[in-house]
Amino acid sequence: MSRLARPELAVVLPTDRLATIEETLAALRRQSVVQALEIVIVAPPAAAILPADVGGGFHDVLVVACDGIDEPRWLARARAAGVRRATAPVVALGETHSYPEPEWAAAHLAAHREPCAAVGARMRNANPESVLSWANLFVDFAPWVERAERGPMTALPGHNTSYKREVLLARGERLAAALASETLLDEELRAEGHELLFEPAAATRHLNLATPFWFVERFDHDRVWAALRGSDWSLPRRAIYVFGAPLIPCVRFARISPDPRRAGRGGDLLLAAAVLLGLAAGAAGEAVGYASRGGGGSALRMQEVELHRRRFAGRRWEPPA
Repeated sequence: MSRLARPELAVVLPTDRLATIEETLAALRRQSVVQALEIVIVAPPAAAILPADVGGGFHDVLVVACDGIDEPRWLARARAAGVRRATAPVVALGETHSYPEPEWAAAHLAAHREPCAAVGARMRNANPESVLSWANLFVDFAPWVERAERGPMTALPGHNTSYKREVLLARGERLAAALASETLLDEELRAEGHELLFEPAAATRHLNLATPFWFVERFDHDRVWAALRGSDWSLPRRAIYVFGAPLIPCVRFARISPDPRRAGRGGDLLLAAAVLLGLAAGAAGEAVGYASRGGGGSALRMQEVELHRRRFAGRRWEPPA
């Protein structure tokens, strides 16, 4: 097959070192349109060295240095640096622990031929043996877990979505801040009149926490998100959300409840209990985040889990073949 004149899809992969993204790179090498992919690895300067065997089959592999990995917002800054360095017209945000299925890239590219700003992936479970893993997946990605219906949605799965690069670059100097919470970015894009499209053919297998540490991660995640969301709120508004936090688990549980049936997990009482406990931990984190408007150590712990989720995935997990 002749080489394309330019890459069609850039995949931005922040990492601390190459070994951390080996499984994700292996999944990307199995893409049916591998020759159209531009892999953008973002790493600390000391690790930003490209081994000769990374680029086999890809259109191109770029390595971008981004310092300050010990800072809480490094992942958002790294993603922004990768988006700016990419040359493909479509940019997908990849994760160290999300493994795209072979038609994932082709499905993203086909969907982006439509006038949408972003395309979201169908979420599948990479370590389905654990109830906690399913609870983690549903709390994070319930609307998109094994969803088969294609069409516009009000939000798409964070870190597992592709964007037209020009739409992201329109954030200007705010790009890193926008990528710190893709939930808030989705709201911003919709307010600008952009369409968000869910594409079930773009499927990826997501590795989830399967140890009790997930409850700590849930607290951390929602604390950081609340601090971002309420950063410019008035004190009275933040107080309302702090005192209303105990209601959050009930509201979110009601929203999530129909989704396990779609994935064949309906009637699983242990799963329901784990989801409810996870939502309670998250609500506590939200209350602290709104009250303090700061992430504290939560942001750094969350970043560690994002980069090295395999350490928390349980002993039986093996990377996909």
